[in-house]
Amino acid sequence: MITPGPGFLLGRKEPGGGSIKQGNINTPPAEEGVGEAPGRGGGRWTAGGPTPTLSPRSPGPGGLAASRGPAMDRSSSYSRTGLHISSSENRGCWYYLKYFFLFVSLIQFLIILGLVLFMVYGNAHAGTEAHLEVTEKRADTLSGRLLNLGALNTNLSKELNITTRSREAIMQLLVGSRRDLDRINASYRQCQVDVNQHENNMKFVVAIVKSEEACRQQLAEHLRNCTAQIQALEEKAKTAQAVQETLKMACNKDKESLMAAKGLVESQFKACSAEKMSNFGEYQLVVGELQRVRDMCAAVDKEKLVSKMEQVWRESLLYKSLDSIALLYYNPEVEKVVHRCRELPRVMLDKVESLARELKVGIEQVARENTELKRQKEAGEKSLAACKEEKDKVLKETQERLQKVHEDCVKQARLALEEKVALQKEKDALKKELEEKKKELALTKGQLDINTATLETCIRTKAQGSTLLPRPPVPAKPAPLDLEALEEFKRRLMNTYQKASQPSGNPASG
Repeated sequence: MITPGPGFLLGRKEPGGGSIKQGNINTPPAEEGVGEAPGRGGGRWTAGGPTPTLSPRSPGPGGLAASRGPAMDRSSSYSRTGLHISSSENRGCWYYLKYFFLFVSLIQFLIILGLVLFMVYGNAHAGTEAHLEVTEKRADTLSGRLLNLGALNTNLSKELNITTRSREAIMQLLVGSRRDLDRINASYRQCQVDVNQHENNMKFVVAIVKSEEACRQQLAEHLRNCTAQIQALEEKAKTAQAVQETLKMACNKDKESLMAAKGLVESQFKACSAEKMSNFGEYQLVVGELQRVRDMCAAVDKEKLVSKMEQVWRESLLYKSLDSIALLYYNPEVEKVVHRCRELPRVMLDKVESLARELKVGIEQVARENTELKRQKEAGEKSLAACKEEKDKVLKETQERLQKVHEDCVKQARLALEEKVALQKEKDALKKELEEKKKELALTKGQLDINTATLETCIRTKAQGSTLLPRPPVPAKPAPLDLEALEEFKRRLMNTYQKASQPSGNPASG
């Protein structure tokens, strides 16, 4: 809730002016047309009284009409500057009615607003007095607090001066302490760096020793493997030589057997050739005889033969004599003789037929024998060709086997030689690596001795409170070390590392 004060003013926005003016709540509304011209005039209502004051820049009642009237002549210079006075001849009745209704509406609005404010705030004087009392009490309280703060400020100024002097002294002590602290921190950091470097060097040395032991074991293992491989390769070479000798003997035996088989096949081939020639001669003879018999048989015809024989018989003297002989007396012997003579052609024909059949059987037998000889000849030729092919195949396989055995022997010998050379190279490389590891170990031992001396110097300097001594330079080429001393150092170093790697909480074994 807003408490009304004695100087409570009501904000009012004048029409067309664009600003809020302050006025008393009890001030009656002013007449329209007197006051600040909207948008141009500098005149205003005074907050204290009802008498309006017109600003020298105000154009008067006509200025408002000029700024609002629609009948204003915009072509004149007075209308552009707003300094002219409109003539009453150009103003009609509606012009005054418009402003009359505007002023009436404004007065009604102000009356309603005053009634609303009076209803809301009620008695304004009582609220103003209460607010004034509260303000006076607050002012008294603030005055007391101001006095207290002044006294406190004086005391704080004195304490600040004392504190400033103490601060300067403390800052001097702090600067000195910081210098000491920086020096101590630098020495401590250097000691920490040396300790870390020493620990790293210990780890490096242990790693080098372990790698050297591993290299030695690997070298021994490689040497054993190389020896075993060399022995195995020698045994393989001996076995290969024995196999080669065995294969050579087998090949020689096979060669001898093949040569014997070749001689046998050649003798058989010669016999087959001679037999072929004899068979060919016999074949030609048989063919000639067969052709002659065929020619002879082709000329012989049974019916013709019978007819010719009968004709010959009839034309013969015996047939005529038998027919012409007159039998004086009957004699059975003579009849028999005549009958036999007449049967003689038929008997001869039977004999001829039997001879022809025998001849035909002989011809067929000769033809069969000829066919069998041809078949035997073809079989002999095929057997001879198969023997030749078998001979060539056996010779080729034997040569290929000998060539393969020779190539295998040469290849195994070359592989054995290459493996021997590779093992020798690997052995030399391992020896060289072992020498390099020994040199690195010697250099690391020298660096470790230098770091140990530097660490002892740092610890001794820190204990005495003196400045840190400069570190000795690292020698570029360390002197050669004794191998026995190096082995002793390795053993001591391994024991120290094993003790350091054991946890501190474990009790010592009794």
